[in-house]
Amino acid sequence: MEHFYKIIIDWSLERFGPYEDYFTPEMLARASVEDFDSLFAAYGDDPDALPDTYPVGKGQVRLAFFAPCYDEATTMKDLLERFLPPEASVFIEEGEITLFPRRIPFIGDIQILLGEEVKPLPQEKAIRLWGSQIFGTGEHATTRLMAEMMESFNFSGKRGIDAGAGSCILTLYALMKGAQDLYAFDVADNFRETAGHVMTLNKARFHAFQEDHLAFSARYTRWKETDFLLANMLPRYLFPVLALFAEKLSSRTYVLLSGIPEGRRKEAEAFFDRTGFTVTQSFQHEEWAGYTGFIAGRRPGTEL
Repeated sequence: MEHFYKIIIDWSLERFGPYEDYFTPEMLARASVEDFDSLFAAYGDDPDALPDTYPVGKGQVRLAFFAPCYDEATTMKDLLERFLPPEASVFIEEGEITLFPRRIPFIGDIQILLGEEVKPLPQEKAIRLWGSQIFGTGEHATTRLMAEMMESFNFSGKRGIDAGAGSCILTLYALMKGAQDLYAFDVADNFRETAGHVMTLNKARFHAFQEDHLAFSARYTRWKETDFLLANMLPRYLFPVLALFAEKLSSRTYVLLSGIPEGRRKEAEAFFDRTGFTVTQSFQHEEWAGYTGFIAGRRPGTEL
């Protein structure tokens, strides 16, 4: 991890006009720009998907510049305050940034090797990831929670689906644990490329599809022969996946779910009940909840 300082400007388009009038193209090329309207169009009203502490509101934009040390950050902040409107909010945020490539302890004695440059040591148990900007490096609490849930399941010779596979870290972990026939899908723009890279790096093979759950469900034909389903995703994405897949999977399919914020446990459990997902065990890691169980079938007369 590397320390950094971020100089943040919260910008109101209604009050200050276009931010492009104040910043040169060269400056904007160095900035991170997030506008609420675009995020809202992408995520809808999901309270868990928008960035924490984001200035929520129509026409709100957050610009951020990065500095390697505090002195440079304060100098940059002072300069920005001189030419920006006096009412514009400019402040410094301190944090850490992930470095690539590197080794990450995962679960047990397994290491995540992030980046093609990181070579496995002799006899090392390792999952090699490409290092692209796609979710799933093994550090996020939901990924670790899912790995802990997977640890006790017998994957040997099993067929399964990894929904919202991201970096394919859970797909590869299932293969490491003996799974033989894996189907992974994700809507990320670089998922097909990511899957191809990690297959080569790990000398592994699985079926990878760059598409959403609707397209995947129309393609997939082995529902009744599916032994397990992995789904590590926020409720906004998980609920539609589970609702559709619950109509197709066998009652013997073992389902492992992660990505439920603690504050949405009751909502999730009510949804599981309507969907026909019978929870056999629940888990907690930091502020995230996970569940394992089976599809028992939707109760007659219930609606999602």
